[in-house]
Amino acid sequence: MPGISGIETAFSLLLTTLVETGKMNIGELIEKFTAKPVSILPPKYAEDGVGTLVKGGVADIVIIDPEAEWVVKSDEFISKGHNTPLDGCNLKGKIVATIHKGNFVFDINGGALTGKGG
Repeated sequence: MPGISGIETAFSLLLTTLVETGKMNIGELIEKFTAKPVSILPPKYAEDGVGTLVKGGVADIVIIDPEAEWVVKSDEFISKGHNTPLDGCNLKGKIVATIHKGNFVFDINGGALTGKGG
C-alpha cells in the first residue's frame, strides 16, 4: 500500500493549521523544523551547526514566503510521491528556495536545480 507524500506540504500545512489559527507562533514552528530535530541527534550535528545559522555552519537553509497562498496539486510535486489527501487544498506559506551546504538545490521558479547538495 502506498504511503502519503508530505515533504512538499508539511511546512505550509502546519503554518495554515497551527500558526494561522493562533495555536503556535511562526518562531515555534520554525524551531520545530530546525533546532528541535537536531536536539535528538548525536552531539556532532549540533557542533557542526546543523539546525542553526552560525558562521562556519553547514548552510542548510530554506527560504519561505509565509504570505504566499497556493493550491496543492499533487501532479506538480517534484518528489516521486504524488499520493496526498491534501490535493486541491488551499494552504498558506510556500517554500521558495532551498540551500544545501551553501548551494541552491531548489528554486520555486526553476524547480529542482541539482537534486543534491554539496
